[in-house]
Amino acid sequence: MRYALPGWKSITNYDYNRLGKIWFCWKDEVVVMLLHKSAQIITCAVQNPVNGEQFICSAIYASNFMAERRLLWEDIRATRAAYEHLSLPWILLGDYNVTLSSSEHSRSQDYMVDQSGMRHFQDLVYDCHLLDLPYVGWWNKRGLDPIGKKLDRTLINGDWLRFFPHSFAKFKAGGVFDHARCIFFLPLITRKWGESGPLYHSRSALQRFHQKLKTLKHDLRNLNRTHYGDIPIHTKKAFDDLCIYQAQVLANPCSETFHAESVASDRWHHFARIEEQLFMQKSRIQIARNNINLLYKEDGEVLTDPDAIKREAVDYFQRFMQSQPDNAESTYLEELPDLLNYRCSAPDASMMVAPFSAAAIYETLRSLPNGKVPGPDGYTKEFFVVAWPILGRDFVIAIQSFFQFGFLPTGVNSTILALIPKKSPARTMKDFRPIACCNLMYKVISKLLSNRLKRILPEAIEYAFIKGRLLLENVCLANGLVKEYHLDSTSDRSTIKFDIAKAFDTVKWGFIFSVLQALLSDACINGAWNIRRRGRRVFGDVYDEIENASMPTSDAGRDFTLWRHDGDDFKNHFSTRATWEQIRIRKQEVPWHRLVWFPQAVPRQAFKVWLTFKDRLSTGVRMRQWGITQGCMFCGERDESREYLYFACPVTYFNG
Repeated sequence: MRYALPGWKSITNYDYNRLGKIWFCWKDEVVVMLLHKSAQIITCAVQNPVNGEQFICSAIYASNFMAERRLLWEDIRATRAAYEHLSLPWILLGDYNVTLSSSEHSRSQDYMVDQSGMRHFQDLVYDCHLLDLPYVGWWNKRGLDPIGKKLDRTLINGDWLRFFPHSFAKFKAGGVFDHARCIFFLPLITRKWGESGPLYHSRSALQRFHQKLKTLKHDLRNLNRTHYGDIPIHTKKAFDDLCIYQAQVLANPCSETFHAESVASDRWHHFARIEEQLFMQKSRIQIARNNINLLYKEDGEVLTDPDAIKREAVDYFQRFMQSQPDNAESTYLEELPDLLNYRCSAPDASMMVAPFSAAAIYETLRSLPNGKVPGPDGYTKEFFVVAWPILGRDFVIAIQSFFQFGFLPTGVNSTILALIPKKSPARTMKDFRPIACCNLMYKVISKLLSNRLKRILPEAIEYAFIKGRLLLENVCLANGLVKEYHLDSTSDRSTIKFDIAKAFDTVKWGFIFSVLQALLSDACINGAWNIRRRGRRVFGDVYDEIENASMPTSDAGRDFTLWRHDGDDFKNHFSTRATWEQIRIRKQEVPWHRLVWFPQAVPRQAFKVWLTFKDRLSTGVRMRQWGITQGCMFCGERDESREYLYFACPVTYFNG
């Protein structure tokens, strides 16, 4: 073992079989713990310390005799019962010495007398909820009286698919052996995603997640090009192979040729369906490539130049969607609280600002529709659902960091805009509707917010546009209001009809913020403070100071924010310098402070110099005070101190 596989470790079953049929070998890079061993199976727990992946692996060499194989089936059932509660991925690979169905035997018609062994194997697979790992190639050979049988296989449980959805097995030729070598591959995404470190809650988490997706895209494109590209060529080759096998069936009709023809037929139908979908997609793309060759401006001018048409489109939608009256906010900010009767209760307000759990984020992702056009990043909902065991943790942290820090990077917020004609022919910009293809991260964030708002909207909005209510109710209401307008005895009244065309696109953000702010509970109700008690345990002094303050009154006007700059000097803007000067603890200046802190100093180097003056470098002497043994990183001296590092170490002294 030392010479054949240097640096490897192994577990064998010589204790149960004098021939030692099973060798379980691994490199030092992984951690392996033995769980069970018998004459026909070795089961171990495997963990990768680098990325934290762990799974259970069973190496199998089944007996040639059915009675002994039944002992193996009981061992497998016992292993599942013992470790099922851990929900770990489980893979079982090796020689089972029995087929799972008669179609896996090239001469099944000659061996139909006793199939009880195969039925016992089928019962095991059913009882343990096992399934075949997708594989490439399989064969077993026998020198005399050749037979093709699938005896070597790789079985997995459902948790394996959940953690490694893209893994597959590859059976290679056995050479001098009568069995195939099996290699199972973990997906590209797992390897590539693990190259960069895990994410943690921070302001940059969403930006780092977006950057990891961009890094992964190059490898996914290569994978698509090498394995799934040139679909027409693959389809033609599959068709040619099918014709060859059909000719063999006509020349030599037997179970082996019929089976080969069936496999070739399935392969050709598979590629034919993919090719059909590809052609349908290309046809849609060709149809969708419509250019705006002629456009009428609002003043009647006809534009035919492509650059002029682009400028007109940009100018039109900027005027339409970004124009805002100067007095818009000053009008509705003061009147909205009196116009809205609904107030969000304290429990509802706590619910609205509560952090989003990982389960809620995942369910929101799953609720998005399938088959939608991807955004600028090129990733669809189906990709994230399939790859969730690999990148789900980082996905959750990125979404939670947005709500925690309120930062949305430009790359995540970018969209692809398309103009969809509302009628044919479309001659003016009013005849086009802008459609935005957003990144999936943006869609998940929007969906999370809308799901929260849906909980209070039925109480805040009185009529339509709420789930469970009908637009017809508004029609009946309008009919009831105007039914007596024609009578002379009716008092003077009027009805105003608003044109709400494109109302969704023209609502001002400031107005939405003001409405949401007006729906919140008042800080004072009936002459008493109405403040949530959630933070009293930590900020008790702040709560006491607020509650001891005088109650605000409407006669004093609207609230506004002031920031203290110095003493009793309050201003309406925030200053980092002024705040730092008030909260810092001042001490006597040291004579060497100008050597460290000066206008041209590099912050990183200045900080190192400050650590040196304060004798706070992580030298060997200081590290031993914390129970860590560390010598000089340059020369290996055990008693490394600040003075030794700068004045006695031969490496730093002569090279510094």
